[in-house]
Amino acid sequence: MRYTWDDGSVTADGERVAGTGPDFWGRAPEVEIDGAQWTFRVQRDGMSGVRAGDDRDALVLERGAPWRARCRMLGPSGSTLLVRTTSWLLGKLHFDVQLQGGLVGEITPVGPWRYRPALELREPMTHAEAVFLLWVASRIDASRPVHTVRAGAGLSPGASGAM
Repeated sequence: MRYTWDDGSVTADGERVAGTGPDFWGRAPEVEIDGAQWTFRVQRDGMSGVRAGDDRDALVLERGAPWRARCRMLGPSGSTLLVRTTSWLLGKLHFDVQLQGGLVGEITPVGPWRYRPALELREPMTHAEAVFLLWVASRIDASRPVHTVRAGAGLSPGASGAM
């Protein structure tokens, strides 16, 4: 299944699964996924996603230093690893998605001018997890020094702002 973002929505193989607002690539967007409202947040040591009406985070990404190549997401599908496969400083970011030790997907950039991630999954995952991973990949990319420097100079080609 291929997840992409375009025109205010995330699609899975062309079918709309999430509605996003203009702040989707920001630090705390609100997203409608399969009819439920979600809020994603950047926190001190990671990121999280909570469904409206729940009292605890349903999706959690544990993250250490920005240059570390691995992050762990906890969600309904279990413990998922997001492994960066390209240089944190140079080029557009690519990630492998691993579940229970096996490769289940990858996140690759689409579009020639700015970083916009697309997620290709070989194994099923909830739509909420997939949309969260797209957002996480964009936030990790936005935290790179390359974007911070360019954003200050007004030359940023993609999402700006530090994580």
